[in-house]
Amino acid sequence: MKHNYRIFLISILFYFGCSKEQAVLFSETLEVDFTIPAGLNTIETHTFIIKNIQTQYLNQCAIHGIDPQNVQEIFSTFGSFQGKFESVDYSSLSKVQVNAVSATDNSIKGEMYYHEMLPFNTTTELKLLSSTTNLINILKDETFHLEIKLNFKSFPVKSTVTRFKLGYAVR
Repeated sequence: MKHNYRIFLISILFYFGCSKEQAVLFSETLEVDFTIPAGLNTIETHTFIIKNIQTQYLNQCAIHGIDPQNVQEIFSTFGSFQGKFESVDYSSLSKVQVNAVSATDNSIKGEMYYHEMLPFNTTTELKLLSSTTNLINILKDETFHLEIKLNFKSFPVKSTVTRFKLGYAVR
């Protein structure tokens, strides 16, 4: 009897403890290019700022018939680095952090992606991990800035043009 009671209590806890996630209203994919110059040192964190990236947020809300006032969350979905013109070896990187920065107020910033302890065999694409930050205060505007922070475990031997593919979803 006690065993059945415990199973019943555990079942109730699981049922009420698991909340349903809100459905994704739409998602968007963006691409930006930036250059990683050769010879960056392994001591400093190197920051690259890409300004005035179009979010397409209001256009996508209109296309999908969504009132922007009803949106509760915007979150990053996927991010990756790839060589724009050729295959790039990203194994010289040790840490990557990508922040979204508000174009109207630079003090509003949120982490979109990160990756630490990068493997040595990242020769074609470097997939980044998505952060759980709610980016609604940044991506609800027409434009935003990206702040890409890179740390290296060895010197990059040549300059590379990198295409950064990123995505976000709206709930």
